[in-house]
Amino acid sequence: MKAICQSRGLVTSALRWSGFVALCGAAVVRAATAFCPAQAAVAPDSERREAFGIIAENEAPTRAKAAKNFPGDLWSQDDSYHSAEMERCVAFANLRGLSIGAVLQAVDDGMREGWPRPSGAIMKATVAPCHPRPVD
Repeated sequence: MKAICQSRGLVTSALRWSGFVALCGAAVVRAATAFCPAQAAVAPDSERREAFGIIAENEAPTRAKAAKNFPGDLWSQDDSYHSAEMERCVAFANLRGLSIGAVLQAVDDGMREGWPRPSGAIMKATVAPCHPRPVD
């Protein structure tokens, strides 16, 4: 009788683990057969500078809109601006068949290397500290 109980315990334990093992196996199969997107084209210097110029020329109006939407909250203004900046980077990357990383790198390089900016473009390189929003 004792041997039967022990074998039932092993069967129950095996059944519990079999679901986990099957799930892990399915995850391995899914990962091994996942679609890998094609490598995005490398941007020539002219396109990198164009991306920087497009992002830079929209900074002043986008920051003004963010200031209007979040008066007195500098961190939220920066957050709103960078969200819009990211949307423009993604749109430029998709339009030109580039990776988003390549466009972001172009913006970063332009700021660090001092590429020519359109008039009115500041390209602020700092972010305000996060503080609670002012209470009315």
